[in-house]
Amino acid sequence: MADFERGVAAGAALVWQELKFGTSLRWRGRVKDRDRFEVQPNGAARYTGEAKDRYRLSEDYAAGFVQNRIQLTERLSWTPGVRYERVSVETWSAPGRATPRVFTDVNPSSHLLYRASANLTLRAAVSRVPARPKFDELAPSRAWSYDAGFDYATRWVTFTVNGFHKNIRGVFEEVGTGEWRQGREVIQVRNAGNGRTRGLEFEKRLRLAPYVPR
Repeated sequence: MADFERGVAAGAALVWQELKFGTSLRWRGRVKDRDRFEVQPNGAARYTGEAKDRYRLSEDYAAGFVQNRIQLTERLSWTPGVRYERVSVETWSAPGRATPRVFTDVNPSSHLLYRASANLTLRAAVSRVPARPKFDELAPSRAWSYDAGFDYATRWVTFTVNGFHKNIRGVFEEVGTGEWRQGREVIQVRNAGNGRTRGLEFEKRLRLAPYVPR
């Protein structure tokens, strides 16, 4: 895996800006080679292996992003950005080599930050985010995420409140396949349609005075 990130600060005539960009590369693979046998009551062994007991997987991941933090006023800043991801998955199994699967995503984001006072900071954001399962299972789900909240900080404590709402396409769900093995139904993770989730988060953090030994 390789990652690269760089930031550039620039002061324009009207607004201050900080530009960041970076890349991420990852290669990984998995090999499974297993023999399975079932011992009969008479002591004979019967081969029960299946095609999925022997396979090879490889995944190539490449991503790049750019974002710009713009200081609109002394208290208000805006950070727009975009991230591009490309994932290529290749599979080899007993029947042969499957057609490579390629997933591409363009994920924009926009964040607003307002410092209402020395102690109070207001936040709001909207972004598109993919959620990737195990790379040998299925396609990722994708969601639009909306967040808003605030931080109230003093010298000794910080209170954080955050509300969120996500519209998800391709929700992950464990479902039965109708196949039974040793008295148990085989369960698989599948994309099971669209959904949404929302909630409210609260957090409190305490800062203790540094310990000075006497």
